[in-house]
Amino acid sequence: MNVMVITEDHTYDQQMLKPILREMLASVDKPRANLRFYQNSKRRRGYEKVKSWEFLEQVFDQNRLVHLFLLIVDRDGVLHRRADLDDKETRAANREARVSLLSAHAFQEIEAWILIGQDNLPWPPVEIRNDVDVKERFYYPFVEREGLMVTPGQGRAVLAQRANYIRIKQFCEEVRGLEERVRISLEP
Repeated sequence: MNVMVITEDHTYDQQMLKPILREMLASVDKPRANLRFYQNSKRRRGYEKVKSWEFLEQVFDQNRLVHLFLLIVDRDGVLHRRADLDDKETRAANREARVSLLSAHAFQEIEAWILIGQDNLPWPPVEIRNDVDVKERFYYPFVEREGLMVTPGQGRAVLAQRANYIRIKQFCEEVRGLEERVRISLEP
């Protein structure tokens, strides 16, 4: 099974999402799925770029052997983002060359997921999830405290490897929901 992940910034997002999605795929009995990340060009970063329907169609057309596309973005405090992602999923399903696209938007940043997955957090997970300035108020102070600023992705790779997936699912309903939708999409 081929899975391609589309994100706003493949460099940092890949470091955080790869371990989480590996755990997710193992949870849905697909531990050997071929997980790849779409390599955005430097010009193609941020939500406005990856949400473009023309961009998504180009990705779909260039990757016809992919069974499942996952579009994972930050919510960034934007309340209508879920509706926008739902529209992309519907359009993908209704294409002439049908595509299986599932999406998720992290409350409020993907960094929140890897933080919440840590066992030694000094803040309650709900406080992290509800803050639109996750990186500034929680992520960077935690990384500094842990001495991880000089590691790959300013701590993202290390924290993602250390993150407890069960804990992430416990506190992040969008991760739980995505896992369930992936499971359903794989049913015969």
